[in-house]
Amino acid sequence: MRQKFFFNLTIILFIFFISLLGYSKIALKVGPTDLVSYSLASLGSSVGVSVSVPPNPYNTLAVQLQEWQRKLEEKERMLTQKEVELNQKSIVRGEIISKLVVSLLIIIFVLILINFYLDFKFRIKILKTGQEKNFS
Repeated sequence: MRQKFFFNLTIILFIFFISLLGYSKIALKVGPTDLVSYSLASLGSSVGVSVSVPPNPYNTLAVQLQEWQRKLEEKERMLTQKEVELNQKSIVRGEIISKLVVSLLIIIFVLILINFYLDFKFRIKILKTGQEKNFS
């Protein structure tokens, strides 16, 4: 009796499963193969595997090396940033220094012109008054 019950239950469940697949094809417009692959994928995503290796000198050495490399890359980024800032400052300083040099040269040139003008005026004044003294 039990065997007949389980056999009938299996046939009823199989027919129910086939009708669900047919219903999904008609109503949901999803093929049976898509439905099966989705169900298998969802089943596979719920199963997980975890593997770990106990710490040993090689594992810790690799982790230390990666940490050291990360710190070096961070320092390199900081040095590059400082170098860019210093280059910008040196360009600004160079512009300021060149402007100062040009302005000083202009001031010296103007002072020399003023000196020649005043010397010329002084010599004309001496010639008009008739006083000739040796000014050298």
